[in-house]
Amino acid sequence: MNPFRALYRALLRRKFRSRGLAIIQAIPRIQFDSVIETCLQEGWEKGRLYEGTDSWRKDGRLSLRKGTSTLEFERNEDQGQITGPRPAIEGLARRYDLAFFNEPQY
Repeated sequence: MNPFRALYRALLRRKFRSRGLAIIQAIPRIQFDSVIETCLQEGWEKGRLYEGTDSWRKDGRLSLRKGTSTLEFERNEDQGQITGPRPAIEGLARRYDLAFFNEPQY
């Protein structure tokens, strides 16, 4: 493995552990969009300014905030992933029957 890639992954693991983050990966696109809609209906607010209702789809990233928690949604054409505080990610994973991890899986 490339030493820079190994260093990047080690730093990312440390970031997830020190900040208490978790991640849900490889979410099918339809289910991914459903999770976002549900979060918005439950009071999560968009964390940055957008131009139009679907502009986040162009860059594939969306931040939702509720209180002091932030969920980061990222997607490509086929699937998406959600990163955020472990309790929030565990709740979403249970609700949608998805696997979550304490660090990214490669």
